[in-house]
Amino acid sequence: MANCGTWRSSYRFALSAIKEVSQHPFFADGDLLDGSTADEAEWDVLFARISCVQEYGFHSGIEALMWATDQVNGALVDFNLIQVRDELSKKSLEWVDLVIHHATDNGAFFSDRPNPDPEDLDEPEID
Repeated sequence: MANCGTWRSSYRFALSAIKEVSQHPFFADGDLLDGSTADEAEWDVLFARISCVQEYGFHSGIEALMWATDQVNGALVDFNLIQVRDELSKKSLEWVDLVIHHATDNGAFFSDRPNPDPEDLDEPEID
């Protein structure tokens, strides 16, 4: 994200990372190095996803994302994957809304799509 020059080019990536932050990753046979466990690898994936969220928060100026690890009610202290995933699942909905609102307010949310002229939209039929 730092090489992109702006948070605008990364918000879709951040949304993806937020949606997946609490999900259990799948590891196929041969994905893990000898001596590694799926549990250890899951922590690596989890911290990579959280790092992405925090990096986006830094570049976009969204403090709630910048300090994402502080918002999981101490779940990281005990290294309990189930508790961490549960807390991240709760926060991810809020974080998605933060990213979308921030990007929309700054004219970046899906800005490559032209906004339709309201006069061109069909009015809904009311029964």
